[in-house]
Amino acid sequence: MLEEILDIRNVEKALKQVTANKGAGGIDGMQTDELGDYLDVNWQTLKASILEGT
Repeated sequence: MLEEILDIRNVEKALKQVTANKGAGGIDGMQTDELGDYLDVNWQTLKASILEGT
């Protein structure tokens, strides 16, 4: 189930929704317009970390 939720298409859809709602940047200081490129580069590592619970 978690594997399906973490499909990159769901993450991209969520990012698109946050951007459309003019969402604010995160606590890490990254702005929403920077997140897409970051995810393109780092998604596989992030997903693995989430699935491993690290």
